[in-house]
Amino acid sequence: GTVQNGSVLLADLVDVLDLTATASRRADKVAGLAALLRLTPIEEVEGVVALSVGTLRPTHDISGWTTALTDDHPAAPQSSLTVDDVRRVVEEMSIASGPQAVEAAAHSVVRLLEHASESEQAAIRSMLDPDGEAPVSASVMSTAIANAARVRVGDVRRAASVTGSLPMTATLAFLEGTTALESVEPRPGRPIQPMQAAPVDELDESVSGETCIEWALTGLRVQAHRAGRTVSLFGHDGVTSVDITERLPRIVDLVRGLPGDDLVLDGELSGADMPDPARIDIDRRVWFFDILFDGDALLDQTLADRRHALHGVVPEELRLPSIETSDPAEVEGFLREAQS
Repeated sequence: GTVQNGSVLLADLVDVLDLTATASRRADKVAGLAALLRLTPIEEVEGVVALSVGTLRPTHDISGWTTALTDDHPAAPQSSLTVDDVRRVVEEMSIASGPQAVEAAAHSVVRLLEHASESEQAAIRSMLDPDGEAPVSASVMSTAIANAARVRVGDVRRAASVTGSLPMTATLAFLEGTTALESVEPRPGRPIQPMQAAPVDELDESVSGETCIEWALTGLRVQAHRAGRTVSLFGHDGVTSVDITERLPRIVDLVRGLPGDDLVLDGELSGADMPDPARIDIDRRVWFFDILFDGDALLDQTLADRRHALHGVVPEELRLPSIETSDPAEVEGFLREAQS
């Protein structure tokens, strides 16, 4: 790896991302990423991680730079672009508002591509595609961060969940290590990385001892945050969170009227899709299935304890239907009911 003027060369990041795409062994992917992170100046860690896991992308899509990205541009015979060069252009694209700013951002995209090698051009187009697949999974990157910063991977994953940002967590890990990661606590108003349920192929695989079974809905993952009288709603597409509060005044009022203190609820907005918050139907129904904060952080509590807390705050008609059982026959009946 090479550092130029305090910034990681884009070519080195592209080489590592190519390795992770072709390596069959997870350990090889982790080793390549960890080696690059060890050479990365602390102020560049966030950008390297964000580009790798797909969280550093334009926050809105405008035809001017979509055209600039897709048009053919002559590749530079030798590139000296850095990761920070890409980061600055993405930030310019994200804040561009009005014809002149959009045009300036489009020109910045063109300049970036004209200074990029052929392989870098392909990588830039992939990195800046709002609908593109992340080059590296959060799981692989979390392990690489832990290896490079010499901290526990569990601490990295927990802190990333609480902050909602793996890039920010990486910087914490390198700056202050385990102590900083362990001290991170959720707070209402800051999105938390959603926990994922585990699908199974066979029913018998899922029921071993007391097990929680929930409906699976096709919709948008949503978190409701309440701090005092202020309510915020965040939609999550699996990678990024978007503030959708203004589109859902009815749900805001519902959350504001719930009992208890400051809280964070995890739920699903039925029938909604992500990307453009302005297009979310204001009449969508919300179902809540977990509570992550209720005056105090509950993330480290057992699911059973969180479900008990949820039932004390959220009325049954707003809770996602679920059962706790160790009986496969009872699960079969619950699933038939869900499908009817």
